[in-house]
Amino acid sequence: MYPLQLFLGNYDEKKFDKIRNIKNCNKPCGGLWTSSLWEGTRYSDWVRFLKTEHYSHHSIIDKVGTIIKALPGVRLYEADDDNTGVDFELLSHDYDGLWWRHNYTHGWFWGWDVESTLWFHPSFEVVEKVEISVEISSEI
Repeated sequence: MYPLQLFLGNYDEKKFDKIRNIKNCNKPCGGLWTSSLWEGTRYSDWVRFLKTEHYSHHSIIDKVGTIIKALPGVRLYEADDDNTGVDFELLSHDYDGLWWRHNYTHGWFWGWDVESTLWFHPSFEVVEKVEISVEISSEI
């Protein structure tokens, strides 16, 4: 089963943009970025990264998070180190998103700093909205 996901922000389905490749870039425009929710917390690897790398002032942490749950039958492409390039637009025809399961980056996925999911389609349901602390916490 795919883990619950945390989106940093107040999710609005009207703002879910179609995936578009960016020439010579390993990240596309559009979609929705999430990271797996740590069980029993309001944190994820992405929250930890932002806090430990001193991005807590960053506008992406607006103290509101949205916990989402993948719909039954969701199709996620599990990327790995062997990928030499990804055509996100093409992948979006067959998959609902791309799941990077690693907490390191190198090769083509350099800059995908932590475990994360890039949703191509809103193939999930909102579970709840939560408050996210921007202070470094002992939970992390």
